Amino acid sequence: DRSNLDGLTGEEAPHQFVKLLFGVFDAPTLCQPGEAVIWSCHEDAKDRLISVCASPDPTADVKWVQYRIGTPDKLELVYPEQKSSPEQHFKFKYERAGDSLTFRNGQFDYAIEMIKFDESSVVNVSRDGKTVYAASCRATHPFLNSVAGHLGYEAKPERLHILPKPFDSKKPSACASTQKPLWSCHDGREDQTLSVCMTEKDSTVHLDFRRKRKDSTADVYPEYDPPAVESYGVELFEGGGGPVIKIIDGNQEYAFLTDKATGEGSMTYSRGGFPRGVTDCTMTEFDEASFNKFVGE
Repeated sequence: DRSNLDGLTGEEAPHQFVKLLFGVFDAPTLCQPGEAVIWSCHEDAKDRLISVCASPDPTADVKWVQYRIGTPDKLELVYPEQKSSPEQHFKFKYERAGDSLTFRNGQFDYAIEMIKFDESSVVNVSRDGKTVYAASCRATHPFLNSVAGHLGYEAKPERLHILPKPFDSKKPSACASTQKPLWSCHDGREDQTLSVCMTEKDSTVHLDFRRKRKDSTADVYPEYDPPAVESYGVELFEGGGGPVIKIIDGNQEYAFLTDKATGEGSMTYSRGGFPRGVTDCTMTEFDEASFNKFVGE
């Protein structure tokens, strides 16, 4: 379970290979929450980070890629300074043994090369064909080829590693005290909290949807006999933008979406196979470990 590897330190911290195996990429970068980490590494000699960050959706009309070097407290260089169309700044090249990303900043040519087999990387800066700076490091986020979708190649948004935005945990869930929230979201427009709640019964987890408005008791759907996770009344899967949870009650369906890039969520209510309404909201809680467990069962 990859969730059990996050946050461990000291002797308990997993080896880098184990992190790669389980898809745990928790090393610091210069990218911000909601941005995609294309590639990043730590330059030990100067104790600083080098990162390539990008907009979270390569299919959007407005997209960008930036090269950043420095520390989270002090960036030494950001190229380009303004977030603009990446195709006029960067060139990406697939190679059998590795990939490369290049760009020109003034009189200097930059090249990032990553070897596919061990994630070792080289950053080279040259002027008039002569190297003026070079750094070797092992990529902590080895996704250099995921930049291709931003540069005119086939876009594959699901390949991007997007840093999640923190949820607003100040808002309570609508679940009962005996339940555990799987998904919670606050609708500021109507000042209401929407939650998918878990109840364990006979060693089986059941889900229901609860809507709670300010100073009122929660409405529950379905009102009786919440469906078990493994039943036809529940669907859980990874969508293009993030996790999707569906609760089906007869001819009614409630679909709950989580956008990892923005920290926003939504609930779509459908009846008879047709959407009847969508509620947008801000995520307050998402139990990723339980969701992944249910999807894997």
